[in-house]
Amino acid sequence: MLKNNKGITLISLSITIIVLLILLSVTFEYTLGENSILDSSTEYKNSAEKSIVKDEIENILLKYKMANMDTGISIIDYFTNLSDITSITDNGNNTYTVVKDGVSVIVRDFKIIDVK
Repeated sequence: MLKNNKGITLISLSITIIVLLILLSVTFEYTLGENSILDSSTEYKNSAEKSIVKDEIENILLKYKMANMDTGISIIDYFTNLSDITSITDNGNNTYTVVKDGVSVIVRDFKIIDVK
């Protein structure tokens, strides 16, 4: 007499659970581990924010060049009058540190030389 067994055996159920646990551990490692997706996204976000601030300061420098032709206002006075600039510091050697949104940008001769 042949038995007609229908259903899941204990072995196939165990194998399925083990495979799912392996997949779960790999997923957690890629999401939360070292060099994870979350770490990479944070780095990309910070890089994008720095790039945005750099572009904004470059635009302000261009506007300053144009305004300086007519008014002769100093770069420190010009940047100080802008509401979105946190601070500007004269470093000497014709360099200035401009801080905007927590990003420090070093400017020399109307060119950005460093972003921190």
